[in-house]
Amino acid sequence: MQTIYVPKGKANEYCKLALNLYDSCPHNCLYCYARPMAARFGRPWNGTVEPRAGLLDALKAQLEKDYVSYKEPTKGAVKDFSPPERIPLKGALIHLCFTVDAYPRGFDTSITREVIKLIKEAGSHVQILTKGGEIAERDFDLLDENDWFGITDTGDCSTWGTPLRVEPNAAPLIERLAVLERAHREGIRTWVSCEPVLNPSGIYSLIKSADYIDTFKIGKLNYHQPTEYGFPPIDWAAFGRECERLCKLYKRDYYLKDDLRKAMEASA
Repeated sequence: MQTIYVPKGKANEYCKLALNLYDSCPHNCLYCYARPMAARFGRPWNGTVEPRAGLLDALKAQLEKDYVSYKEPTKGAVKDFSPPERIPLKGALIHLCFTVDAYPRGFDTSITREVIKLIKEAGSHVQILTKGGEIAERDFDLLDENDWFGITDTGDCSTWGTPLRVEPNAAPLIERLAVLERAHREGIRTWVSCEPVLNPSGIYSLIKSADYIDTFKIGKLNYHQPTEYGFPPIDWAAFGRECERLCKLYKRDYYLKDDLRKAMEASA
């Protein structure tokens, strides 16, 4: 079992290597792409959350090998018989997690700490993305200036102190931002994933005010429309241009994802 893998498509813009720790996620975000994927393959989702079977032993073995095997997918009937590429792990940044959350609220997350320890002991680093809130602070002592700690912010500021309607079981946004600020104070590099975006004004406000965020990674809402979740339609080109203007004005480090760039270029 290869635990660390090379993400495909849009996910690869966030990190070149990733690791998913659990078999499900309890946060029940309405826009989640993993839940319908699980249903498609008959896998349960949002009920109980368990670490992936055999995860720690498989991760130890992969870290000892010190590489990820990767082969670029071929299109059509052409077969590629060349050996897979070996991507070194030592010194690499590994994303936790894409299809699940590294800190599922209401469940045992001790394996997250064990995984971070193993990765750091092997000389690699972690990029965490979570909606789990305060529980993540437990592991700040394992992180250093080579690691990244991040949260998701859709721009929905409708309920600061209670879970958002579109993320009913995730930590409230105010809690996530407070944890992010504490990580910054402790010398951990911080980032925010502004994707999916539901409310542009909330993203604009974050760019203007959040000096404790080291990098903004900004995308859009793919495969759905904001109106499906009770939000007004979004002019993505205008949104992208305003985000870029504000990031430059407030001297923020930022990355606009390819889909958002394409929307901007299409209306130029």
